Amino acid sequence: MSKGERKDYKICSMNFLNYLLVESMDYELQVQTFQLNQSIWEVLMNYYDAFHERQLHVNIDMPDEEIMLYADPSAVKRVVENLVSNVLKHASGAVEISLKEESSSIFFTIRNKTDVMTEQDVERIFDRFYTGDTARNKKGTGLGLSIAKSLMIKMDGELFATLKNHQFIMTCQWKKRT
Repeated sequence: MSKGERKDYKICSMNFLNYLLVESMDYELQVQTFQLNQSIWEVLMNYYDAFHERQLHVNIDMPDEEIMLYADPSAVKRVVENLVSNVLKHASGAVEISLKEESSSIFFTIRNKTDVMTEQDVERIFDRFYTGDTARNKKGTGLGLSIAKSLMIKMDGELFATLKNHQFIMTCQWKKRT
């Protein structure tokens, strides 16, 4: 087994173990109030070089004022990492990332142009091991978005995907704590 194959095997194994952990009944969230903007910026800065290498133009729209969220900060970071990782594997051209707060919810959205994704792909995008026909030449386990969805559900949030005017849109929604 080559060094690259060992690395791929290790990544696949870690993703599968992470999936099993998240799906476990024993998995407990460590919820607290934290600054969502800051957490998202930290994740995005970790991927700066990867965006540059892939020649993706990233437009980020986040408010200057802090958005406070009551959730598990590490779970939220994992969700954002998995969404960004998915974009890095499949997007080309421009990527739009936004965070907005409304009266009862907080929304984090990532969108990118696609000419290859179908409604059938969108319907299955959160299924375990689903990589879609266009991803066969891309490396991935098909677990990242499934893990993200599971974490959002555990945090009483939602993660949904839509395809509109050749734009693939993934949105996290958290209800604001009252």
